[in-house]
Amino acid sequence: MTSTDHPAGTTGAPSLPAGLTARPLTLEDARAVYEVMAAQQRADIGTAEIEVADIVADWQRPSYDLSASSVGVLDGDRLIACAEVMAAGRGDAGVHPDHRGRGIGTWLAHWMQAKAREQGVPEVGMPQPEGSPGDRLMEQLGYRVRWHSWVLRLPEGAVVPERPLPDGYTLRAATEEEHPQVHDVQEDAFLEWSVRERDTFEEWQAGTVLRPGFEPWHLRVVLDPAGAVVAMAFLVM
Repeated sequence: MTSTDHPAGTTGAPSLPAGLTARPLTLEDARAVYEVMAAQQRADIGTAEIEVADIVADWQRPSYDLSASSVGVLDGDRLIACAEVMAAGRGDAGVHPDHRGRGIGTWLAHWMQAKAREQGVPEVGMPQPEGSPGDRLMEQLGYRVRWHSWVLRLPEGAVVPERPLPDGYTLRAATEEEHPQVHDVQEDAFLEWSVRERDTFEEWQAGTVLRPGFEPWHLRVVLDPAGAVVAMAFLVM
């Protein structure tokens, strides 16, 4: 998986293929966006790793204005592609595999660049499976690789060896009062390498404890002997 970036000042945007229309996304489009993204993932990596809750969690972030920062491409009444630009130039886009090769992805890339420029963001980028059609398209359009990331999978039948916590450390579900500490631990860990601004506590809540389907046992913490949160894990079923 690579995350790619492009300067947001590109001009000369192409047009959509004849017969297609575009409009901002709405909350009612969450299921249709999921269908596009899931179909794209199944074509690119063999399985769908996204779910509707992922989309809703992103859209409910306080900093995100869905109507002002998203676009859907429709063939009649059917959503066949979409894109959005979030804070700090983070983007996301998808084209249903049945409609690849028509120039829709290129149109979305230019739309994302124009939207980032409108928002005063100097670069825009998004993760793509390495070697996928989206990855190759972005390379052709002049994007550069920002970082590589990996999705790790535990093989069926494999067992993680037992390894006890150090003396005095405990593992349990986080309490609501500990959520601000959990937010700090997560942000400190990821900002060690990520190129972005620090998320606020409210932004963090939208993607974790306010995510559709969240249960308290999904958020685990390790406490040190003094009772401070020093590690965390968030489970998505």
